[in-house]
Amino acid sequence: MKRLTACLLTVGLAVACATRASAEWEPTDFQLMFDDARPFSLYDASSFDRKPYAPEGFYVVYEHKVMLLQAGPVAVVGDTNRVPRFVFDGIEPTLEYNNASTGAFEAKDHKGDQVTVGYMDGNCGWEISGFKLHGHESVVELSDVHMIWADPLQLLQLRFIDADGDGFDDDLDGDLIFGRDGRDTDVPPNFIPDQAAPVDFDDTVADPIIFDILRLRSELGLWGLETNRVYRFDRLHYGGWLECLIGFRYFNFNEKFGIDSISERESTSGADDVLPVTRAILSETRIDTDADNNLFTGQIGFRWWKKVHRFTCTLDGRAGVGFNWQAIHQTYSLASDQLGRNTGLIPTYTGSGGNNDFHSTELTGFVDAKYTLAYQLTSNFSVRVGGTALYIDGLARPTNMVNYSLPNVGILGDSNRDHLIAWGYLFGFDFNR
Repeated sequence: MKRLTACLLTVGLAVACATRASAEWEPTDFQLMFDDARPFSLYDASSFDRKPYAPEGFYVVYEHKVMLLQAGPVAVVGDTNRVPRFVFDGIEPTLEYNNASTGAFEAKDHKGDQVTVGYMDGNCGWEISGFKLHGHESVVELSDVHMIWADPLQLLQLRFIDADGDGFDDDLDGDLIFGRDGRDTDVPPNFIPDQAAPVDFDDTVADPIIFDILRLRSELGLWGLETNRVYRFDRLHYGGWLECLIGFRYFNFNEKFGIDSISERESTSGADDVLPVTRAILSETRIDTDADNNLFTGQIGFRWWKKVHRFTCTLDGRAGVGFNWQAIHQTYSLASDQLGRNTGLIPTYTGSGGNNDFHSTELTGFVDAKYTLAYQLTSNFSVRVGGTALYIDGLARPTNMVNYSLPNVGILGDSNRDHLIAWGYLFGFDFNR
């Protein structure tokens, strides 16, 4: 009995010691987490089955982007419904045309950043991302610019002229009525008025609107946010993985367009009934139009990636449709230094100013594509380079939305559907724990 008791005590003591030793040396959850979170530990390319594995857990991706943003649509600077028009340059009547357009703008580099944060648990996860391309102003200066304005009140139809010096107003529209001097009734006509007739205001001409310098300004800005549910499919037969992303996306695209006119030349004088011919008409004119586009869309995307040793190649494509809430604001000041001129035919025009607003909701869509090549430096840290492209439709772009009209400038609301194409390159890093 004593021997049995001694044996049982010995076995019990051995088990107790082994249990205590196990409790002392078993790592805690915190220790395991700490050992797994060594971002700069050496890269280990080995695995149990010698095949790459799909990482899980928390990840962060930073990308610096340099993208070319397409300039606004090319549009004539001036009214296109009244081309050409008669003007008097101080010597003879001539036709005037618009000779400036927004085609002077070119696609410009815009730099920005994108940060993506996500978490994968098994074959499902979440991803949140935001980016911003910083805007900068482009300025183009054009010289000797002819510009035609819509003039429904005939504010610039200033005078009759006698360019041939025969003592009668010239018949500019060819109806044999010579301005204020009557009608020629002879057959064949001898171009001398011999009968009274109502004044033919179609024989009036305007001063040419010529700006010594016309400054065009444009500024683009783009940023956005997105959130996605991520679904990862099983490893493909030839290697690599395919992921599906479903979520929501917001874009803000803002474009500013403005013009400034500068006229520096002095006036010259003509006959008594001919007002001075000058390049100062509508000088110091400024028009600013700001189009703000707010796009709310759903989206679906697919991301394929494959890892070979330290290299990972990724192809990412996303598309979506939604609505664009547009808000266009315009301010203008016309002929701010104009002293006014009185012809006896029309009221004196001394310039004008004001502001306009336009709002609309339009259907929109986008396509976003990206490819990257990453190189794994440590167990959790990689660097990457790649290219990216973006297309957005249904945007309001102000370069073709200005109604050049007197006395009040306006917004062409029917021209509020255009598109943007952006493309460029990126570089950055990603961290996956």
